[in-house]
Amino acid sequence: MRKIAANYIITLTGKPLKNGILVLNDDNVITEIIDTGGQLRDAEKIEFYNGILVPGFVNCHCHLELSFMKERIPAGAGIDGFIDGMVHLRKEDENVILHEIHKYDRIMASNGIVAVGDISNNSSSFELKKKSSLFYHTFCEVFHPDEKHADDEFIKGLALYQKAKKEYNLSASIVPHAPHTVSDKLFSLIKKHAAQTGDILCIHNQESATENEYFLSGTGKLYNKLKEIRKDSFAWEKKNVSSLKYVYEKLPPVNNILFVHNTFSSQNDIETASSYFKNLFWCLCPNSNLYIENALPDVHLLRKNKQKIVVGTDSLASNTRLNILEELKTISANFDNISLEEMISWACLNGAEALNIEDIYGSFYSGKKPGVVLLEKVNIQNFKLTQESKVKVIV
Repeated sequence: MRKIAANYIITLTGKPLKNGILVLNDDNVITEIIDTGGQLRDAEKIEFYNGILVPGFVNCHCHLELSFMKERIPAGAGIDGFIDGMVHLRKEDENVILHEIHKYDRIMASNGIVAVGDISNNSSSFELKKKSSLFYHTFCEVFHPDEKHADDEFIKGLALYQKAKKEYNLSASIVPHAPHTVSDKLFSLIKKHAAQTGDILCIHNQESATENEYFLSGTGKLYNKLKEIRKDSFAWEKKNVSSLKYVYEKLPPVNNILFVHNTFSSQNDIETASSYFKNLFWCLCPNSNLYIENALPDVHLLRKNKQKIVVGTDSLASNTRLNILEELKTISANFDNISLEEMISWACLNGAEALNIEDIYGSFYSGKKPGVVLLEKVNIQNFKLTQESKVKVIV
């Protein structure tokens, strides 16, 4: 048994506890949460830490298999330059890929992450995920813009999904990449499968202004880049709506769904999505957005509309770290009047709910095993992160 205390504990099941105590059994399951009323007295075998204790983080959007691509694509390339890099720089020796997968799984754990929603285009990470101390939900991602390839692409995605679930006993689902990379027929196959299974869905959404331009007017940098890549097979007509408004009804309304990035989502987009989807989560990956487009989503707009927000790191192809605290620091530095407790709820409890693991992760509650993370070098008086804030894993 361990008794762990700190200046404050953010439980996410009640108000923050000053000098509170977490009691854990030998399996690191919480058995009791003690509100001392702020009066922590010397007691035998209490571990006291300076800082704020929070549950382990849930990284709702990652591409672990792309960890080998760190710093290969320059920052500020824009979505068209990023696509170019992914097309030309994604090849690597399998041993290098596996080494980086293992390395960054350990690094995520050391950064206080306990669960990950991870995109997979192949099975290279499956063996690691099976053995990892982290929980992984694997999003088996499919994409092809041509209708004639829809059946083949879905069959490949289904095979990857079945391999994840049956061979490796992983939590998994089949998901579309993005509105501009998936044909209507492929969307219909994904929607039918998701409706049958109830699986969690995710989709990259409005990551760049030119994505909306592609759908609204059939012009722009994304249009030009996709035309360059697809050559004679490219055929696209403008849809006169944003990418979100074009795609939302191509997905089932009741499944948990994560819209990822949302850098250029408008009030109208948010209203459209929230009126259709019953279990909608908006995933923020701010450091990736800055890396690619030097832009950030309108976090206050999502909050104004009372949307459920979760947090991800994206991949090391578009980020320098897989560290949820660094994402929160970026949000805190760029958006005023967002409390630390609210951001922790995004990074922990909301993330756990999005991945359907809130029975174990996401908050401090008797019977749960969410991990225990210490936030050090925080502004205790104002309950704020600083640029020097860092994570220490306690459990």
